[in-house]
Amino acid sequence: NNPFLDKENEDIVKFFKEEVFQKENLDIHILSGDASTRRYFRVYSDDPNFQSVIIMVSGKENLQDIHSHIECYNFFKEIGFCIPELYEAVPDKGYLIEEDVGDTSLEVYMNSGGNSADFYKYYSRGIEQIVLLQNSFEYPEIVHSFSHSLPLRHRFTDKKFMEELNMFYNYFFMRYLNMDIPEREDIENVFYRLCDELLEQGLLPTHRDFHSRNLFLKSGELYVLDFQDARLGPPQYDLASLVYDPYIRLSESTRKRLIEEYKQKVYLRSFASFHKNFERMMELCAIQRLLKAIGTYSYMYLERHNSFYLQFIVNAIRDLETLMKGKKEFEIILSYLKEAAEKEWGR
Repeated sequence: NNPFLDKENEDIVKFFKEEVFQKENLDIHILSGDASTRRYFRVYSDDPNFQSVIIMVSGKENLQDIHSHIECYNFFKEIGFCIPELYEAVPDKGYLIEEDVGDTSLEVYMNSGGNSADFYKYYSRGIEQIVLLQNSFEYPEIVHSFSHSLPLRHRFTDKKFMEELNMFYNYFFMRYLNMDIPEREDIENVFYRLCDELLEQGLLPTHRDFHSRNLFLKSGELYVLDFQDARLGPPQYDLASLVYDPYIRLSESTRKRLIEEYKQKVYLRSFASFHKNFERMMELCAIQRLLKAIGTYSYMYLERHNSFYLQFIVNAIRDLETLMKGKKEFEIILSYLKEAAEKEWGR
């Protein structure tokens, strides 16, 4: 009765039992995965010498995914990031096998009433991981060794940011809500200015999807998953992803505390220009990130028939209202967001 089980998954399970592990007494469970086309499986055995593992299978249209994972894994491992061990990767067959870090994401932990004394500890550990990633630029030998590797080769561009913002406009305003917006050109101009300003402060390595559903707890440690889309981006990008997270809305005091912790530890703290523009850039990264998230949630519903993510749109809108309030350039978008909230969720 597993809704994720289909004929293709049955074939995948058979392949791993017979050809990869060559063991019949295996339990292979299909996991729900994330907002991508990747499939995830957990492999168990009643053999006490067999350690459970996770299999990631790429979508047929994206076998490059495995190569990306390997490249990013090597970089993150080199700088000391806490990520699952990679046991085997077979790019031509589109799968990899890695360490199983369990089911307790930071989101699950927070929503299940986890020990409040540990709450900030795990978020602080997340800040340490972001700082560790960005401070890797302090070490010329790392930059030189990985200069052609994916995390330092790929980068956010105004085109990439604009694609994500257009996804928000097309899938949320136009298709999900079927709104009539005569000022599309005006909104696009706001998007263009936002994209340009986001890139003004320079770029540093970013995870690109650093939020509570990609951070997992195992044996008191915080593991970072879903890192294969890493690229160079604005310094505040991952920080904004963590503290303006639609899955877990933090209090304003906790946000400020985490932001201050980041500012005290990142190597950019020695640059006056970093502090001068920090608040502005932090807010812009959060705005772009939240708009992108709403677009993704709408896309998942409309194209993938997955309604799970719709529940988080209202959290994103609440934070966007706070971030855009008093900023004249965002008035037009804010007015339509409020109209959307009224139409779909009421006050």
